[in-house]
Amino acid sequence: MLISNMFLAHFLCLLEKGRNSLHILSGNAVIPPIRHRRDEANASRIQEETVKGMSELRIFISSTMEDMKAEREALVSAIESNRFYHPVYAESFVARSESPKEVCLEEVRNSHVYMGIFKARYGYISDKDPLGRSVVELEYEEARNNGIPIFVFVDKTIEVREELLDSFLSKISDFEAGHWRVHYASTRELVRLALDSIERLLVDGYVDSLTARRDKRGAGIYSTPYLTRFRGTFSNE
Repeated sequence: MLISNMFLAHFLCLLEKGRNSLHILSGNAVIPPIRHRRDEANASRIQEETVKGMSELRIFISSTMEDMKAEREALVSAIESNRFYHPVYAESFVARSESPKEVCLEEVRNSHVYMGIFKARYGYISDKDPLGRSVVELEYEEARNNGIPIFVFVDKTIEVREELLDSFLSKISDFEAGHWRVHYASTRELVRLALDSIERLLVDGYVDSLTARRDKRGAGIYSTPYLTRFRGTFSNE
């Protein structure tokens, strides 16, 4: 667990609003490498001291609520078990002066990952929404409009879904413009799939960033005076 958390502390990436790129944390948000781990207690102490300044990956959980209480609670518990993850979910919101719609959409915008879990119901539809969209669909659209990574999980044990939900799932799973959705058969499987998706997002972001830095550093070598003249010699032949 220590090694796993140290890896995340080193390479945890945050999403810049409106973009799909990941950025490696800098300054006091990066834990310096521990060269020797013989002293486990000392390693833990160093980690604890550095984590105080660590940013968290905010993961927004979007779904209908009462019928998916078990799934939501299991996801929250699993996400909270990692000190670098922070679950964002309606049950945890404090009282505010803004409308429920404003609060939900603001929390989506302030998150780094949107996680939609779907079962049988489409969800609450405000009679003031001109397009007849549910809260869940509004949250999804807010995430998409802000370039936030979207993970879609669908309960495959459900035989009959509300027609509006079927239509919505078809739209967001479109082959050309949608998202690759994953099906789960149990709450335990949902949690595993969700955590795997988050881990892959972070690793992909780190690898992309490392590759970009390596390419940039390599390109800089060829701009040195000696290699510039060396390449010019061959180009003139």
